[in-house]
Amino acid sequence: MNSDNLARIAGRIYRYIRDPMPHNQHDDAIWCLGRQYDSHPTSSDPDSTQPQTPPAASRPAPSATSDSIPADSAATPQKEDEFEKVQVPEATNDNGWPPAFLDDLESRIWLTYRTNFSQIAESTDPAASAGYSWKTHITQLVKHGRVFTDDVGWGCMIRSGQSLLANTLQILEFGRDWRIGESSDAERKLLSQFADDPEAPFSIHRFVKHGANACGTQPGHWFGPSATARCIQALVDEHSPSGLRVYVRPDDASVYQDSFMRVARDSDGSFHPTLVLLGTMLGLHGFNTLYKEGVKAALRLPLSVGIAGGRTKSSHYFIGTQADHLFYLDPHETRPLLPLPLSDADIATCHTRRLRLISFEDVDPSMLLGFLIRDESDWDAWKAAIQSPPPTGFKSIVHIYDTEPSLGGDASTEAEFERAMADVQSCDEDEGEAIV
Repeated sequence: MNSDNLARIAGRIYRYIRDPMPHNQHDDAIWCLGRQYDSHPTSSDPDSTQPQTPPAASRPAPSATSDSIPADSAATPQKEDEFEKVQVPEATNDNGWPPAFLDDLESRIWLTYRTNFSQIAESTDPAASAGYSWKTHITQLVKHGRVFTDDVGWGCMIRSGQSLLANTLQILEFGRDWRIGESSDAERKLLSQFADDPEAPFSIHRFVKHGANACGTQPGHWFGPSATARCIQALVDEHSPSGLRVYVRPDDASVYQDSFMRVARDSDGSFHPTLVLLGTMLGLHGFNTLYKEGVKAALRLPLSVGIAGGRTKSSHYFIGTQADHLFYLDPHETRPLLPLPLSDADIATCHTRRLRLISFEDVDPSMLLGFLIRDESDWDAWKAAIQSPPPTGFKSIVHIYDTEPSLGGDASTEAEFERAMADVQSCDEDEGEAIV
C-alpha cells in the first residue's frame, strides 16, 4: 500500500467529515470577481441563473474550439494503484448555491501545496532554520534533508499569489466568460507556466529563488504579501506573458497615476494590460471591520482578480463575497506535483467546485489586492469606482492620487499622503504578520 496514497485518502475523508460544503443560508446577492448572482434564482426565469455583469466588465470571450477538460477536480496521481481507486464523495450536492455561480467558481484556477517536485535547496545560512515553522522543522528533521521537495507548511502564500496571477492571465487571454471545458489546449499552455518545474516561468522554484535573492525570504520561510507581490512583479517583468505589466505598491494601498502610467504606457503612448498589486494591513491586532465594506467593494469591481489573504499565517485566495462572508480557494490541499507536460488529469486538479467561506471576524488584516487594468477605459472606470465614497461609517481601502510624493516635494501632496496612511496601515512583515 502506497503511504502517499493513504495520506491523501485519509485527508479527503477527514475534510469531508470535518469541513463539509457550506449551505447557502442568505438572500444577499453573491459576487465572484465582479460578477453578481441571484442567491436563490427561480427556475421559471432562465435569465436569473446567469451572472449579472456590470457594463465596465464587458469583454468578448474567445471562441471555444478545443477539446473539453474533465470537470472532476479531485486529485489524480500520476500512477494509480488499487488503493487510489477508493472514492470519497465530493461536494456533489450544491447545497442551495446557484449552479451558474458554482460553474464560475469551478472555472477559476486553483493552485495548492504540491509534493515530490524537484529539489529546492535549503539556505546555507545557519540562521535560516530559525525562520521555519514548527511543522517545517519537524518535517525536515524526519527527512534528514537539506532540501525541500514539497511546500507543505510554508508555501501557501506563494500558491495564493500564483492563483491570483494565473487567474489574471486566464481573464486576459480567455475573457471573463471562459468556463472549464473550453479551449483546453490554451489552458494547458497557460497552466504549464505554473508547473512545479524549475523551467516553468512562474513555478514555486522561481518564486523561492527571487524571494531569497531580492526579498531575504529563504526557502522554507513564510512569504508575506509584500514578498509575494515583488516576486510576481519580477517574474512577469522577466517573461512578459501576453504583454502583461505589473504595478506594485507592496506596503500600502495608495496608487499614483503618474507612476502607474510610467509602468502601463510605452514612450509612444501605447497602453499595456497592467496588474495592480496593493499590499495593505487593515487593522493592527485583527481585521478592523471599518474596512469590511471596502473589501466587499473591491471584489465586486469588474476589474478585480481577487485578494491573497487569509487567516493569521494561513493564506487563502479570496474571489467573492456574500453578506459578511468571503468565498475563497484554499491552497492547503496537498497534491502530487504539477508536472511538465500536463495531462488532462493534472489540469483537473487545478479546479474545484467545492465552496469555502470565512467570516470577516476570522480574516487576517494583511492582504494583497489585485486588479487587472486592460486599457485606458478600464483605468478611468476603475479610478472612478475607487474614488466613490464608502458607505457611512466605513473607510476606503484604496486611495488614488495624481502624483507620487517625494522627499522635499509639495507639502499639500505629502499631507494628503499622510492622511491616507492614517486610514490604511501599511504592511510590515517584520512585525510577525506574514502569511503562509
